[in-house]
Amino acid sequence: MLSSTLLRDLIVIKQLGAGGNGTVYLTQHNISLNRYVVKIFRDHPDLPMVYQDGTELPLEIATLRSLHHPNVVKYETHFLFKGEWYLLMEYEPGFSDLHTLTRKCKLTEKTVLNIAEQLYTVVDYCLQNNIDHGDIKEENILYNPKTNQLKLIDFGTALPLSKHPLNFLRGTTACLPPEAFSKPHYFPLQASVWAIGCVLYGCMTGRPAFSDTSDILNKRAKVPLHTRKFYSRRLVSLAERCLEPCRVLRIMWSELGRQL
Repeated sequence: MLSSTLLRDLIVIKQLGAGGNGTVYLTQHNISLNRYVVKIFRDHPDLPMVYQDGTELPLEIATLRSLHHPNVVKYETHFLFKGEWYLLMEYEPGFSDLHTLTRKCKLTEKTVLNIAEQLYTVVDYCLQNNIDHGDIKEENILYNPKTNQLKLIDFGTALPLSKHPLNFLRGTTACLPPEAFSKPHYFPLQASVWAIGCVLYGCMTGRPAFSDTSDILNKRAKVPLHTRKFYSRRLVSLAERCLEPCRVLRIMWSELGRQL
């Protein structure tokens, strides 16, 4: 646990999450009363580093600093203190991660399409800027039901976009395509299509498309019949085309954009 005071002027309100890439807190500035989301992770020899503006920075911080898009969580500042990196990001009330939201209520077709359009747009923006997020999933997507705005978060596994297939696993196993396990190599664009399919499936059904590697390798994800009546054939088909097990038959990234 952190002490109640974070770097003198920031008060920890609550912990928002924790994982292999660090711990995330909601904080409030003592004087301005502005709230910030703070991610804290250890500085260690294996931490991916890059040079940006003449300074060596963790790849995650450098990546977020370089992105300026309404659907990407906004970078505020960062610093290194006693062997730990502190990444401060915007905090906007009213947002909930999609995993929590879809388990609480049934989303309408209009909402699911809105989420899909914004998600494609922001992931495409990242790809156009040579950034592969690498961990697209419901937990890393914030959504505000009142404003209908989406925010992509957690660039802890982001890497420069590669034209070559990846031969190592990263991100969340349940959202990786079958070729990541069977080859093992996979391409970022096809993996992004698959991950968006997993998000669409979760938005419609309120549960994950796959539970483990065996599921991914042996099961074809089909939207259940009792769910199909709530959504158009077009939307259901789009999700299932994203989750086509055969990479060469899966809907292409550019075609997914046209469909949305």
